[in-house]
Amino acid sequence: MNQPPAESSPTEPFPQIQTEAESRPAISVSNRAPRKLGVRFLLLWTGCSAVYLAVARSVLEADVEVPRMILVVGRSAFVGGVWAGALCSIWSYTSQRLRLSPGEWLLVACAISLAVTFVGELIAQRGIPVVITSSGVALACSGLVLAMAAIARQPSEMWKVAFVVLVLTYLLHILALLLIVALIRAGEPPRWVREDLGSVLYYGRFGLAFLIVLIAAVWDRPPKRELGPLHMFGIAAWLLWTAIMIPRGVWVVFGP
Repeated sequence: MNQPPAESSPTEPFPQIQTEAESRPAISVSNRAPRKLGVRFLLLWTGCSAVYLAVARSVLEADVEVPRMILVVGRSAFVGGVWAGALCSIWSYTSQRLRLSPGEWLLVACAISLAVTFVGELIAQRGIPVVITSSGVALACSGLVLAMAAIARQPSEMWKVAFVVLVLTYLLHILALLLIVALIRAGEPPRWVREDLGSVLYYGRFGLAFLIVLIAAVWDRPPKRELGPLHMFGIAAWLLWTAIMIPRGVWVVFGP
């Protein structure tokens, strides 16, 4: 005796329709995993420091004083570390599509500014005439990197606000410099406008950059967020770089 076909149970789940968003591959955990400092970073650090030291030593006198040479070696180690960290961050971003942490954005901005300043010092040593100063080019390049960081995805709102404030600081500095140039071309301004005001604006920017990053780094440090050693290295390099420029600016403005 033939039995009628069994009816489908009302409790049987309906076939699921996968949407376009769900069909996309999930973001790999490594996309958020912190980058570690390994042998590649140490080799890059050594190589960049050696290149900087060799070029800087070639433009110095043969009988350079020992204290000055010690400063050159220390600066080469610092600049080489910044360049190596920036290269590792850029390589990870371009080849593995890993997002840059806030400290890595600071590292790239600092590395570009140091590289442009170094090239400008070499050009000045050769006596080659230039139309724009290296400090202006470094300001524009580092400001562009910070603007990219401001519109990029950040792990917290604190860093996004910090990058926006840094960009506004750079823009105000550029507008103030343009105003000084306009005053100089319009007539003979006082000495404090031609020299002191420009130095105060240039070195004061480093003081503001130091405070902004320090506040963001202290305020945004939850233990659940691990951004890796390059993030911490970038923050430390930025704070050290800006902290060194602050007393230098005080000496330039108020020194003999």
